[in-house]
Amino acid sequence: MEEPRICQRCIMPENKPDIFLNDKGICNLCLEHDFVKRTEDNVKPLETDFLKIINKYKGKQKYDCLVMCSGGKDSTSSLYYMTKRYKLNPLAFTFDHGFETEEAMENIRNAVDP
Repeated sequence: MEEPRICQRCIMPENKPDIFLNDKGICNLCLEHDFVKRTEDNVKPLETDFLKIINKYKGKQKYDCLVMCSGGKDSTSSLYYMTKRYKLNPLAFTFDHGFETEEAMENIRNAVDP
């Protein structure tokens, strides 16, 4: 039995009918990835699209959005932007899975308390 051919890019073995190589030795998975990446690179979400969504729901309920807050820089920044830049009334929430540090919990309290 001969060895399966290997993709020149990702080294995935050819396994017909699901994985097959083109004449250049590149598998269909890599080719699909390239296609999706090109498509995604050409279609970038714009802030204007985000603003349309915000404006559609802003002020309709007690809270305008949900913001997950872990106490880290990213989630604290997200909460800040929702309240300050976009003037939303977010419901901030966290999930204590038993691994949250007291520092993270303190960061959350500082971020949500006026």
